[in-house]
Amino acid sequence: MFGANYHLVFDFANFAKRIAYVAKVSNKNPVVLAITSLASWKRQFGGSFVFALEGESQVERRTLFPAYKANRVVEAGKAEAAAEIDKVCGRVLFICGQLQGHLIRQPAFEADDAIAAFVHTTKERSVIVSGDRDLWTLTTLPHVSVYVDNPSSSPNALVTQEMIDRSMFRRWKNMPAQYHLDASNITMFKALYGDTSDGLPTTVPRLKYPDIAPCFDVQRNLDPDAFFAWVDTAGPKVRDRVNQARTQIRIMYDVVRLRYQLPLTVEKLSGNVADFRLALKFLDAQDACKHTEVLFS
Repeated sequence: MFGANYHLVFDFANFAKRIAYVAKVSNKNPVVLAITSLASWKRQFGGSFVFALEGESQVERRTLFPAYKANRVVEAGKAEAAAEIDKVCGRVLFICGQLQGHLIRQPAFEADDAIAAFVHTTKERSVIVSGDRDLWTLTTLPHVSVYVDNPSSSPNALVTQEMIDRSMFRRWKNMPAQYHLDASNITMFKALYGDTSDGLPTTVPRLKYPDIAPCFDVQRNLDPDAFFAWVDTAGPKVRDRVNQARTQIRIMYDVVRLRYQLPLTVEKLSGNVADFRLALKFLDAQDACKHTEVLFS
């Protein structure tokens, strides 16, 4: 899309909120932390920065499921803390705007949709930096790697099969080691078992992964039609439980799936070294000037 060989793709809100949290607990300047983290990624991979922003609404997903992300409404008494996080995110976005690269978004959708659209379109080597597990499905693309960022002293973690299994199976204790969840089936998995972080419930109560592992272990890129075709050949316990929830499963799958066939809004970043240094001074973050050469190389 942009003609570069390598892209460092950040889910901006996810990145900035992690920076805000670490800054708060460590009593450090969030802008310095953000620039230090970005410079570390740049040293490791090179390439150009791409920051994915949230769109203006979540209308389509909330039309399908009104309670989508309703659990994220700011509770009474926590508005001040939320406002402080927003303030930090604004500062981080301002300094990121002085770098070389692009901002992307899908106006009516979310940052992970914009990222999915970008990596499906560009076909160039991309490293995605985000803690959002919805993006783990993109590891099936040969030119994409996904990392969970840790802006503190902890190392950044590459999303692997072991990480997917450990994270997605944590609701069940003592899951047999032979069971795995392929990245291409994460969307179908979440359509069945929900996602508490997005306020999505389990659609098929009492359905454990070992019950459907013969399907998930063999097939790839499962969607409701392929899953239901397998269910029709399964035992009566699985068949009866799933059949009672077919409509809900289809709805939840449509809520969860990434939208990657929509046009992107693209904005080029400033990319001016003088403006970058001036912005650091304005934000009382001159300590981050030492990373200028790396960031603009």
